[in-house]
Amino acid sequence: YYDIFFKRGITPVFMNSLIIAVTSTLISLAFGTMAAYVFARSRKKSMKTLMAAILTGRMMPAIALVIPLYMVMRQLGLLNTRWALIIAYTAICLPFTIYMMMGFISQIPYEIEESAVIDGCNKVQILVRLILPLVSTGLAATAVFSFLTGWNEYLFAVIFMVRDSSKTIPVALMAFDTGRNTYWGPRFAVMTISLIPATLFTLLAQKYLISGVTLGAVKG
Repeated sequence: YYDIFFKRGITPVFMNSLIIAVTSTLISLAFGTMAAYVFARSRKKSMKTLMAAILTGRMMPAIALVIPLYMVMRQLGLLNTRWALIIAYTAICLPFTIYMMMGFISQIPYEIEESAVIDGCNKVQILVRLILPLVSTGLAATAVFSFLTGWNEYLFAVIFMVRDSSKTIPVALMAFDTGRNTYWGPRFAVMTISLIPATLFTLLAQKYLISGVTLGAVKG
């Protein structure tokens, strides 16, 4: 632990992973919940087609998105910046977030929203003051999965982040394998440290997690 913190400088790498994972999770939840509310309440057939197109993006393998995303990031000058991975992880997590939250929102009776409209609430107030508190368990469950995606992802991180100062923990773990020797002590120390945020985040959301996962599973 002394070696990784004082000789190898793992702290900036740790902060990169934390900031990227948290930011991408918050953005995915914000935009994904708003989109899920529209999809859940809309009765237009075109919305079902659009939802299917969004889910198709989720089913695409990550390797198929590397080259186009790399070209976009290079044109925008975002390579070796946190925003490159934040945008990439948001693009990955957004379809999943929309699909999950749409199932949770669909379980809420529409009559509750009608009562809120009678009381003078607009769509934004209904979403913020009524829907979000009722689907808090779903938000917690979706946040855990989105956070773990951004925290553990390796492919985009190793391609978009070349500089040592911009690397994330999954990429930093590979630096302990030099080809001639593998430094197992520092590697396992970094692995242990990397478990702490994910474990704490999951424990904090534990009481919401199980009910959130099962909330949208059965209808009726």
